[in-house]
Amino acid sequence: MKTMNMITINGELSLSFPEGFETMSAEALDRIYISKTAGRCGIWDRERHVMITALWQRYNPLLAWLADMKALVKRNEQLTHRCYQENGYRLDGFFSRRVCGMAGEGYRYACRPGDTDQEIETVLIKKGSVVYSLNCIGRPENRQANQVLFDAILDGMQANPHQS
Repeated sequence: MKTMNMITINGELSLSFPEGFETMSAEALDRIYISKTAGRCGIWDRERHVMITALWQRYNPLLAWLADMKALVKRNEQLTHRCYQENGYRLDGFFSRRVCGMAGEGYRYACRPGDTDQEIETVLIKKGSVVYSLNCIGRPENRQANQVLFDAILDGMQANPHQS
């Protein structure tokens, strides 16, 4: 994957992305996410109908240190299920993967918000007292190409060394 651009997520993570993607505006993120309490940013490729978003929340350092990521991802999935249950929500399974050298826990699901089928891969990672949710969103008809793209982008992410 030839990298052309980069965004910094919360000053802690760097996400490089290929040509064709652009940074999402606050208005575009508002259309996707109801909650305004978490930090957020994202990129999208409108032609390929692909988005990668990042949400983050800072927690009490002791609570963050004690947090069990497998339990946290299951709780996150339950909240997602509740939000999309009337949109054909279907859980495709849980998985583990490394992002930025950190252990991540995730899940894949499908739903149909509005009139568009979507497949989403969500990975949670923890850096210090911040939990990040990385969300890769695409269409089912592009599943294989999207998975290669998502893996390349997530594999290329880096933690900025000067942050906690």
